[in-house]
Amino acid sequence: MAESIVALGLAANVVQFIEFGSRLAAQFWSFYRSGSSGAHFHPDLDQINIDLQRVLTGLQVPPNQTDSGVVQLVQDCHRISVELDAILRSLSEVKISSARDALKAAFKAVWKEDEIKAFQDRLDRFRAQLNLHLLTIIR
Repeated sequence: MAESIVALGLAANVVQFIEFGSRLAAQFWSFYRSGSSGAHFHPDLDQINIDLQRVLTGLQVPPNQTDSGVVQLVQDCHRISVELDAILRSLSEVKISSARDALKAAFKAVWKEDEIKAFQDRLDRFRAQLNLHLLTIIR
C-alpha cells in the first residue's frame, strides 16, 4: 500500500517537472527567436495595468463617502498595480543577445508566471469590489 502511494507521488513529481520543462522550453524558444524578452510576454496586461493606474489616480471619492471602504480599496488596488508593474518591467528589461540570455529570461518568465497570475486575480477582485462601491455611491 505504501509503495503505491510513493509511486503515485513520484509520478506526480515527474509530470510536474515535465510540465515546467515544456513551459521553459517554449518560452526560451520564443525569446531566442524574437531577440526580446518580456516586452511581448504580457503586452495586454501591461497596457491594462497602465490604464488602471491612470484611472485610480484620477478617482475622486465624494466627501460624504470617505468613511466607506472605497479609499482603502483604491489604495490597496494601486499598491498591487505598482507591484505588478515592477514585475512586468523586470521581465521586459532583459536584453537577449545569446542563448544563455534567452534561457535566463525564459526561466525568469516561467518562474514569475504564477506570481503574475496571482496579481491579476487580486486586481480582478479589487475591480469587482470597487464596482460595487461605486455603484452604491451613484445610487
